[in-house]
Amino acid sequence: MLTQSEVDQISSQLSTGNVDNEEISRIIYRIDVYKAGNERIISRHVDIEYTYGEYYEICENMALFQYISTVHYLPLFQEDQEIVLYQK
Repeated sequence: MLTQSEVDQISSQLSTGNVDNEEISRIIYRIDVYKAGNERIISRHVDIEYTYGEYYEICENMALFQYISTVHYLPLFQEDQEIVLYQK
């Protein structure tokens, strides 16, 4: 689990503007797998969920995703995986 200090760091780096840390309810790492014909598309991302029902997706190619993966180990692949990194 992420510490409150790490959540504060993540919140300060969000490109959604000035977000109050108290509005973040969960941070979840997800691996989604989609099929397109014979191909599998793997989507690794982190979702920041807010208390008011909205969420912000941090894609694998974003610097913030890299920061989160250095703070908390994120496994490379397990199909349709979901790991709760922070929960209020």
